[in-house]
Amino acid sequence: HGPSLSALANGEPATVPLMWGVVVALCAAASINVGKVLQKRGTSDLPKFAFSKVSLAAYAANIHWLAGFAADIFGGVCTLVALSMAPVSIVQPVMGSGLGVAAVFSHFYLHEVLSTTEWAGCSLVIIGTIGIGVTAETPEESEVSEVFVSALLILFACVFIFIELQHRSKKISTEIATGVQIGVCFGLSASASRVGMLLAQQFETPAFGLVGVLVSVGLTVSGFVLQTRGLKDGRAVVIITYANIVAIIVAVLFGLFALGEPLPRDMQPFCVRLISLGSVLSGTFLLTGPTKVTEVNHSVAELVMKDS
Repeated sequence: HGPSLSALANGEPATVPLMWGVVVALCAAASINVGKVLQKRGTSDLPKFAFSKVSLAAYAANIHWLAGFAADIFGGVCTLVALSMAPVSIVQPVMGSGLGVAAVFSHFYLHEVLSTTEWAGCSLVIIGTIGIGVTAETPEESEVSEVFVSALLILFACVFIFIELQHRSKKISTEIATGVQIGVCFGLSASASRVGMLLAQQFETPAFGLVGVLVSVGLTVSGFVLQTRGLKDGRAVVIITYANIVAIIVAVLFGLFALGEPLPRDMQPFCVRLISLGSVLSGTFLLTGPTKVTEVNHSVAELVMKDS
């Protein structure tokens, strides 16, 4: 049996095998990324998102956008459950496999054509996910490093602000800016949940677990808002690609440095883990396709030339 919701809030340790955390993370990844594709389909019939009654009513009445939003929420709940079972440095990279699901779903549902390179990217993501799952080890009890938590929060806040300023000055495209910002939000969201759970165990104070979940929800909602903005004007696969890459980097850095999550001790599983992480990141990048990256760069160059 999986952990109860009260166990998540209290930061109680899971009593299930670590592999179940990987399986739940896979389910979360599939749900979240299919949700993004459905929302992309919905935004094609909707006006640009704004916090107004007309805009909110239009989005609430669109069945595709609602279905995508519901899938995103379900995936978020699954993510919390997965984080109660496994380290964030394992869960987030595994969730990168959802990009492969989104690419295939986009191919059949949105009729977006996938190149040979993109299919190769899907394969690399799947292989990398399997490798991470195979090398997953139950971590020893670890403590949260307040110094590293603070340093990483400042670092990623600066990255977020820098990307926003670059986007407003039209030096980078909406697709790239939105993808990076979504990745920061979702990566920090997963990390906040794990931090709350560990602090609840460390100080035997359930309130820390609840605060971690609330912060995670706030960051996830922020990611949803950014996602809606980006999907209106950009392509789903490109946005999801950058979001997944950044989310993996954020979560792995938080897990290894701030939460003390260890890498495999033996050389063979250690090498497999590193290769698997590289496979997921490489596959995720390949899913944009070299042609698509070139098109984005050309569009950015045209915008800059128009402004100058």
